Amino acid sequence: MVFQSCSGGTTIRVASLADNESKIRAEIISTMIEAKTDLNVRVTQNMGTHTEIFQALQSNTFDIYPDSIAAVYQTILQKSEVLDAKTIYTIVREELLKRFNVIAFPSMGFINNDKKSVDEKSVDNNESQLLFPDYALPLARKEILDQYPELIFVLSLLFEIVNEEEMIRMVTAVEAASQSPKEIAYDFLVDKGLL
Repeated sequence: MVFQSCSGGTTIRVASLADNESKIRAEIISTMIEAKTDLNVRVTQNMGTHTEIFQALQSNTFDIYPDSIAAVYQTILQKSEVLDAKTIYTIVREELLKRFNVIAFPSMGFINNDKKSVDEKSVDNNESQLLFPDYALPLARKEILDQYPELIFVLSLLFEIVNEEEMIRMVTAVEAASQSPKEIAYDFLVDKGLL
């Protein structure tokens, strides 16, 4: 089910976890969708653990959200084998599609694992140790991508969009309460020449 907005357009539902990195990434996704398509976007933040937000995606509560590949590999897919990052992405992409009808897009950029600004309730207990360099990737219900293929183009534009230094700066600005995640995302995309 996709929501119709008050103006009659379709509303894509984007979600984030409770940490500021996830909030900023969700706002980057939503800002790009609104700027590059005729679709409306509703963002819901602070969606609990990795398992809870993934279950909400599966149950059609949301259409798209950013997560870390480590969380998806270890927590959602229950994998623990240490492999190279390319192989892990291939496993994540193939298993999410086959088992859950979810598309995993390529990396939005590395996650800042050294700066622990994550709200602990958003991290599942069994995801305490990363097995490889972690990065964020957008996850989307295949059904919504089939219905609105323009989303594939928009999400593809986000490949490696954020580096660690840029994310640290953005998270610091949010934590200092100088800007909201939405404002940070907008300014970042303007600086990148995407808006």
